[in-house]
Amino acid sequence: MQVQNSKFAFAVIAVLSLLVIGLFLYLLKPFWTVIAWAGILAFFFYPLYRRIKSVLKGKAELSALTLIILIILFVFVPLFFISLQLIYQVEDFLASFDQAFFQKLQAQASALKSHPFWGKLYQEISPYLENLQAKLSEQLSNILQSTFNLFRNFLQATFGLVFKMVLTLFTFYYFLVDGERIVALGQKLIPGSEKKKEEILARISLILKAVFYGTLLTALVQGVIATLIYLILGVPGYLLWGVLTAVASFIPFPGTPLIWVPLGLYLLFFESLLKGIILLVACALTVAQVDNILKPFFIGGKAKLHNLLVFFSVLGGIIAFNFLGLFLGPLILGLFLSVIEIYQSFLHVQDKTEDNTE
Repeated sequence: MQVQNSKFAFAVIAVLSLLVIGLFLYLLKPFWTVIAWAGILAFFFYPLYRRIKSVLKGKAELSALTLIILIILFVFVPLFFISLQLIYQVEDFLASFDQAFFQKLQAQASALKSHPFWGKLYQEISPYLENLQAKLSEQLSNILQSTFNLFRNFLQATFGLVFKMVLTLFTFYYFLVDGERIVALGQKLIPGSEKKKEEILARISLILKAVFYGTLLTALVQGVIATLIYLILGVPGYLLWGVLTAVASFIPFPGTPLIWVPLGLYLLFFESLLKGIILLVACALTVAQVDNILKPFFIGGKAKLHNLLVFFSVLGGIIAFNFLGLFLGPLILGLFLSVIEIYQSFLHVQDKTEDNTE
């Protein structure tokens, strides 16, 4: 009877505990994005926080405030002005697609008729050009208009964005100050031995850093290099094309050539032969090589992850969680691989036990 009462009491406590946890998580639902971003920032900036803390002789609060001020000055403020410049370039790019543009494009295409090779090719494809031009114009206009609406909605939501940013920095402050205690508490909730818990946390940390440096940092470097090349060559909307080049870095194939190859061909045939050649050669020697060197080094070498796994974790994360999925996707991948490794180690121990028994 006493055993039944203890089981009943345990069941009641378990149900009540799950109910309270569920209510607490529901209470935090509006702030999950804020908490997630604060956690991501704390994870990547914590080493810098510890250096600042050592310089300031262990003053945690002052160190956290100093780091937040540095992030605002050197990350958020430049991003704000870059975003404004990007919006202006998108507007100019949309305005360039008028009737005069397509007349110029038609004139350039007609000039190719006299060329021995391109003239024959033009005769073969000319019946399809008018229909293709109409459809291309319509689809391109829709895509660019959607992009413009996205930027416009972004500006309209500036107040909400600033409010969330303030909350994120506020949470980020406490994650820095109390980070070690939060990690220790989370480590206690993970089942298994202390050694296995540390292995799981180290594995997740390694995967997150590998994806950050191998995917996000690689995309940033490629975008910056491409933007500088476009700027030097006087490409209109250089910042827009640089951002698109960085975005294309997330696509395993064809990757960044999806942007700079058509752009170089356009310069080659319709603007300047020399500029087109320089753009194609420069991007092939720099932008493409960054992708081939940095990404395998960080992703394959440190975390031993296949590029396909990383791609699907990032893409699936973006689809499920929007931009936040760039980090949550790899985090879930890290947890998934850690669970598999725990299961494999369990099977290994079980096999050893059976061998010893025999």
